[in-house]
Amino acid sequence: MQHPSYPHRILLAAFLLWLLPLGTIRSQQPAYFILGEEQFKGLQVYDVIQDGLDNYLFSTNEGLFYYDFLHFEPIGCDMAKSNAMFNFVADPLGTIYCSNLNHQIFRIKDKECNLFYALLPDEDSPDLSLICDEEGELLACSKKIIRLSAAGEVLERRETKGDPWARPFKAPNGQIILHFPNSDSIFEFHDGQFSVHRLTGPAAQLAEKGLINFFAVEDEKYAIDLMSTTVFRVEDSSFAMQLLPEKYMLDRSQPLRFYPTGKSTWVGGSLPGIVWLQGRLGRVPPLLQYGKYFISDVFQDREGNILLSTFDQGILVIPNLAIPDVIDPFFAEPITALHIAPRNGRLYLGTTRGNLLEFHDGQLRQLVQDGNRPVEGIFGTPSSERLIFQGGDEVMVLDQQAGKMSFGVKSALKDVVFFEPDLAFLATSRGIFRCEWKSARLPTVMPLPDFAFRIHHMVADKQGNALVASTSRGLYHIPLNGPATRIQLAGEDLFPTAMHAAGNKVFAASRRHGILVLEEDRFIARIVPEIGRMEAISKLVIDKHRIFVKSSHGIYQLGMDGRMERNIGKAFGFLKSRVFDFALDGDRLWVSHSGGVQAIDLSFSASRQVPPQLRLVQVTVNDKTVSTATAGALASDERKIRFDIAFPSLRNRETLRIHYQLEGYDNAWMLKLDDEFAIVYNALEPGDYTFRAKAENQGQFSEPVTYSFSIAAPIYRRWWFSALVLLVAAGGIGAIYRRQITLQSRKAKQINELNASKLAAIQSQMNPHFIFNAMNSIQDLILKGDVENSYSYVTTFSNLVRSTLKYSEKDFIDFEQELELLRLYLSLEKLRFEDELEYTITNVVDDDIQLPPLLIQPFVENALLHGLLHKAGVKQLMIRFELREALICTIEDNGIGRQRAMEIRERQRGEHESFSGKAIRTRFDILSDVHKREFGYVLEDLMTDGEPIGTRITLQIPVRRRF
Repeated sequence: MQHPSYPHRILLAAFLLWLLPLGTIRSQQPAYFILGEEQFKGLQVYDVIQDGLDNYLFSTNEGLFYYDFLHFEPIGCDMAKSNAMFNFVADPLGTIYCSNLNHQIFRIKDKECNLFYALLPDEDSPDLSLICDEEGELLACSKKIIRLSAAGEVLERRETKGDPWARPFKAPNGQIILHFPNSDSIFEFHDGQFSVHRLTGPAAQLAEKGLINFFAVEDEKYAIDLMSTTVFRVEDSSFAMQLLPEKYMLDRSQPLRFYPTGKSTWVGGSLPGIVWLQGRLGRVPPLLQYGKYFISDVFQDREGNILLSTFDQGILVIPNLAIPDVIDPFFAEPITALHIAPRNGRLYLGTTRGNLLEFHDGQLRQLVQDGNRPVEGIFGTPSSERLIFQGGDEVMVLDQQAGKMSFGVKSALKDVVFFEPDLAFLATSRGIFRCEWKSARLPTVMPLPDFAFRIHHMVADKQGNALVASTSRGLYHIPLNGPATRIQLAGEDLFPTAMHAAGNKVFAASRRHGILVLEEDRFIARIVPEIGRMEAISKLVIDKHRIFVKSSHGIYQLGMDGRMERNIGKAFGFLKSRVFDFALDGDRLWVSHSGGVQAIDLSFSASRQVPPQLRLVQVTVNDKTVSTATAGALASDERKIRFDIAFPSLRNRETLRIHYQLEGYDNAWMLKLDDEFAIVYNALEPGDYTFRAKAENQGQFSEPVTYSFSIAAPIYRRWWFSALVLLVAAGGIGAIYRRQITLQSRKAKQINELNASKLAAIQSQMNPHFIFNAMNSIQDLILKGDVENSYSYVTTFSNLVRSTLKYSEKDFIDFEQELELLRLYLSLEKLRFEDELEYTITNVVDDDIQLPPLLIQPFVENALLHGLLHKAGVKQLMIRFELREALICTIEDNGIGRQRAMEIRERQRGEHESFSGKAIRTRFDILSDVHKREFGYVLEDLMTDGEPIGTRITLQIPVRRRF
């Protein structure tokens, strides 16, 4: 139950009321909760009604709203000349009629609003009232009474003597009665016929000068003069009027508005609040209730709830008129602690400002007013001879004989255990203190030396003459005459969040283990609370085989096996309020929450509840709405299914639990624990399914709602598709196999060609002419007696042969290794050409790179054999390396040029043939294909005045980095 703040003047009045030393608490109004607080924020709700499906229709200053127990949905009406609608009435079939200030009458059916009838100019007056009879006919009462059939046909127009300002009244017997101003006669409409009756009795003449409005209470008929607020009792058959005590209606602000609800009537005016008329009306005037709300309409739904419409604050829903609201909201100083004296029923209340109050026989009395910190706990003897509480920074005691005094303990009070009226133990943030009254006034206070640390909770084990304390160091059993024992569970320290002693047992609530049951220092049982989740229990009370626990989510009543018996916050209307404390007094539970202090009658049981109902409101498939009436055949990709179910009840909505099952997916019944009434399956497999759901309200179950559907198997799960897939797969596997064979053959051919090209490169370096020339040069050195150079050249030649054979086995070698191989080769060729050959190698590559072996030497050999060998004079060879996207190698010579070299080769066909250009291109093509990178070279002649002066070869060799 939610309580928005009072206006400032009402707050002040409430504050002054409870500050009085002796004050009488106001009469308690029924408990309520608020519906549509967010949806109707800033809106004025004028009227409420239910349709044939028990859904609600709300009329506001911004149009109509429809509520199906899941959503608030606006309803438009194109023909309406204004948004605001009034005068909701319904016929026996649930068709709803209403009107607006433009005197248009509308019919609402199946969530559609259409113009039903528009008053003619001679029928129009400033006031219009609507009412339906038992046969479904509609009476529109204005300057004339227009009788309309359910089809909109005008059956009768009846002239009147004046405008009927009073609303028509339907008596308990179904008769419709209407009084016209300044007349002692009334119209009665029944069984399709109008009749006229005269009012009789001593007070009948008063009606001739006023305007009479009829109403009923407990099946008795009453009338009130709207001008003077004089009330009459009216006899059914004779229409005799008996005057009730003057000013019975408490001079409610005009104009008065009457709202019948069952056997009672509610009366509103132009000021906040509402008067509830019940029982036999007599001399005691009824009291104003809900004085902080402007009540614009009162409606009793088919479930028996009373709905009070407001301006800007939603709908007040009273589920049960017998459940009282808070005794006071205590907005200025919320009540943080409660204590009930079991022997005299007095209730003690501690406030956030440290004040101590007493409530007894409907009166509130202040006991202590000089606190400066919240009272977090009140503890007392059974007859409250002594009350111990936190008073400021000290622990205080209020003694009936000695008054208020301090223990001298400056610490935060956590718990108190009374072994006897004159012996108490204090649990504080600084340890445990023994307090013994050896005289009537001054107690002796002694700390327990072994427990000078923080204590959280403490109870008495009277059978074992011991204390059981939850401390910052664990759980202890502390005999009054003996050593303490640390209580552990499986070697683990325990830190209970709440404790209670009942009989010879101690109950300790633990976040991890539930409620543990102890006898002395031994565990004998464990209770797992069924409260939806393992919530931290902050207070625990055991009484009459019932367990009452408080957590951050509210108050629960459990059985001794932990089974949920009742969510007290939900059942009694303060679900959304924060609970501060509770105290148990037999079958009456006092609860302090953010809405005030409320007395709960625990004898209000679930046996009074009707069996719940459930309806399937909407089914969506892949976020698109489908019919709920027929089973669905869904496509293979329609796998996301959502079921929106509604519980058509306001009274029992908070105690409801939903059980559901999807046969074909999981045959087990599942329990929905959250407040959302939507059940979603995101990715169902193909197959046949049946969804079932049923509602449980405190042990009673509704009939299940069902919806059957099937999801088609996708194409790939059908037999012909499987056969086709097998055929395609077989063909594909064959094609892949053939392709792999082709690729393997091609790869083998490439490897063979690459090996052949490597062999050709080796042969280029190791051809007989080269070996013969090298050996001749070495022999010449030996014959000349140049032993040192001959030895050096033999070593160089052997290194060249060894390196060539070694590198030919590798796919990549280091750039430095290729460079060293090239230097070895040129040094041997230098020996052959003697001083005529000059060569330079320029390297500007700094990176660590690798390249395929034996690529550069064949080009150098061609430059020597074809360009420089037949060159007269100095033979120059320049080799340069640089790294761009690939390794660029430039080889230049000052030889005779390609044309003359070709002519010489033609004449020397029988002589040595070098590593030909075709072999070079073949190897480069193979390398490009194998490594998927471009290998290539460019040959160009160097010319001067049309004469060749040399040749340039530029090689592009992709490389890879070593790191």
